[in-house]
Amino acid sequence: MYLADKKLPEALQEAQQAIALAPDSARVNATMGNVLDAMDRRVEARPYYETALRQALTVQPDFQGGFAPFRQWRLAAQDNAAQGARP
Repeated sequence: MYLADKKLPEALQEAQQAIALAPDSARVNATMGNVLDAMDRRVEARPYYETALRQALTVQPDFQGGFAPFRQWRLAAQDNAAQGARP
């Protein structure tokens, strides 16, 4: 809710608490990545996206539908941005 309302410091605090409680959750890691991405902290977001994707593809297969392709796209967009291309 905080992320949708652009209350990024609050969103970050909530995401950090969620990570502490459920560090292996695909959804929680994706949310932390989204918060950091929204704060233009993409380098910090990447490991959370990678963890979310890995969890979605291996441990939590119910997230494979729309979740995994979007995370793959976010990681590719970050790679393109790092190389100077538009995501």
